[in-house]
Amino acid sequence: MDNPSRPRTLRRALATVLTGALFAGAAVLGAAAPATAAEQEVEGGELLWGFRQNFRQYVGNQTAALPPIGAVPHGQRITLIEPAQFDPNGRPAIANAPSNPNETLPYILPVSAGSVTDPDNLTVQTAGGAVYHFPSHYFTATVKDVAVKISDGVAQLVGDLAIEIEPNDAGYPEGIHGGDDIVIGEVASVDVDLDGDRLTVSGSGVTLTAAGAAALQDFLQEGSALDDFTLSTTVADPGPGTPASVAVSKTSGLNPEGDTVTVTGSGFTDSVLGTRPPVAGIPAGFYVAFGKYADPWQPSEGAPSGNRLNGPNGTAVKWVVPQESYESISTNFPSVANQLVLLNPDGSFELELSVAEALGGFTAETGGTYGVYTYAAGGVVHAPFETATPLAFGDATDINVTVPGGTGEPEEPETGSFGWAFASQAPASLGTAAVQGANFVATGALTEIVVTDTRAGGSGGYSWSISGQVGDFASGSNSFGGGHLGWTPKLVEGGASVTKGADVTSTTLGGTGLGASSVLAQSNAAASARLGADLQLVIPGTTPAGDYTAKLTITALH
Repeated sequence: MDNPSRPRTLRRALATVLTGALFAGAAVLGAAAPATAAEQEVEGGELLWGFRQNFRQYVGNQTAALPPIGAVPHGQRITLIEPAQFDPNGRPAIANAPSNPNETLPYILPVSAGSVTDPDNLTVQTAGGAVYHFPSHYFTATVKDVAVKISDGVAQLVGDLAIEIEPNDAGYPEGIHGGDDIVIGEVASVDVDLDGDRLTVSGSGVTLTAAGAAALQDFLQEGSALDDFTLSTTVADPGPGTPASVAVSKTSGLNPEGDTVTVTGSGFTDSVLGTRPPVAGIPAGFYVAFGKYADPWQPSEGAPSGNRLNGPNGTAVKWVVPQESYESISTNFPSVANQLVLLNPDGSFELELSVAEALGGFTAETGGTYGVYTYAAGGVVHAPFETATPLAFGDATDINVTVPGGTGEPEEPETGSFGWAFASQAPASLGTAAVQGANFVATGALTEIVVTDTRAGGSGGYSWSISGQVGDFASGSNSFGGGHLGWTPKLVEGGASVTKGADVTSTTLGGTGLGASSVLAQSNAAASARLGADLQLVIPGTTPAGDYTAKLTITALH
């Protein structure tokens, strides 16, 4: 979450570390059938909404602020996430509040993307949000990137909603709760006015859902009244364009041990602007990925990111962007340059995906359908970029054989397999950084990685290595390099053949850091193991405050 904080404090220095390709995190791949001819995109506009007036009053007044922390200064109690603005024409919860502008005003949330099929079926996404700081009541709550969704005439507000609860003795469960793409509000009455190219949506009787109450750990109860809202935007002329489409060179009878497929696409002509770094304000492009996705998986349908599982490394995900974005990302974020593919001016592209290398992240128990999927990048939800091409591996109609080189006695067949996985779904968190001398320092631990290696027979000589590399940390328009993070590898379990990698120190302390690929552990024989690492982030004390997030790419060679 982008979470501005008090000066000299970094909130959630490493909020989430994900495996897989960089920048495939919260807005991970999504796909849907290409847009129909009746679907029209929206351009510009704004959502006028204030979440909940009584909540703004409660936080803005710091009602019953508890010692010894007490109330934080005015102007720091409710802060905005760009590009949101306070609505000067909205109703403040505190008359004549000393902050300027009045921090208890509702919000203007700019429209970032959306599509309209008809007045009863539409999705309009906004960017930005608000952060509610109440440390004496142990919490910081965030609401952002809210979308107005109407399906068959039923309206909802969907967005990112979370609460961070500090350590306390009041019985509140500490940690970060909530997440992305939560149905926040049910709308009792909605009025949609589509007049020519002008769309206005007004909603009233908005109430907090059970999912929203759970995200806030019942600081607000299910059914609590939320503010009414008004959305206004312009429906763009769809023109005679061709819907986006994707073709894959081989879709059945795939060999899981060695196939690479060629993916081509056309009709990706929309210039959708990104809402987060490194493509904020420039064409965001889209991802092309090999994955195993469960229905529903489309971001435009509000599917959770857990329904979209990608292969375990960058070979499974490519990022297709036009020339402008390609140059900007390559220059400013070189760590992801190997994932980039250039989108041609006519909206076409061609790339290769290694199915064999990507399969290591899946098991027979992993739900969903194997396929090549595309979806919008850069924090954008954009249905026309969502496509799915199912893939099938060898079946009864296929005969696959591999003939090794050389002659002589037949080799003993290899049995068993190699694989790895995180022990839980939250690979790492560094909490809140603290001041140490001239630097900020935050520490934590990598969730253990479980390596399962049951290979035997064959030609022998099995070995493996597990390495990690961290991309840039980003919070809004601010960022710093992944090299500021270091680790101390740990061998939790493993035989004599398994050795841990060397300690890696932050570049702030003169080390190489994890901005470059570093070995976590390795083995010179087939061996299962359980790996871990202590993490230390050291950054200059001049680093701007914010919620910084980076992505960790784990690479397994075997």
